[in-house]
Amino acid sequence: MGRAPGVRGPATLDCVDDLKARAASPDMERRERLNQRLRRAFIAGAEADSRRRLGRGLTTEELERVLWHYPGDVATPREDSMGRAGVRSHG
Repeated sequence: MGRAPGVRGPATLDCVDDLKARAASPDMERRERLNQRLRRAFIAGAEADSRRRLGRGLTTEELERVLWHYPGDVATPREDSMGRAGVRSHG
C-alpha cells in the first residue's frame, strides 16, 4: 500500500533535516570563527597585562587560571523539539 498524498515519510524528513543543517552551517562556522577571535583577544589582553605588570609573559599555570575566568563563547541558537529557536552556550 502507498502512502497518502502529502504525508511525509522518513526519507522526506531526512532531506528536510539535511537542508536545515546545510542552511545553519555558514552561521555556525561564522560564530565559531567569532568565538575563536574572542578567545584569542581575551588571551592577548591577559598576556599584555602580564607583560605590563610583571615584565614577562604568562606562565602555563597563569594561562590556565586566565582561561578559567574566560566568560565563554557567544551563545548559539538551537531549535527545540517544537521547532522553536532557543539559545545555548558552547563551552
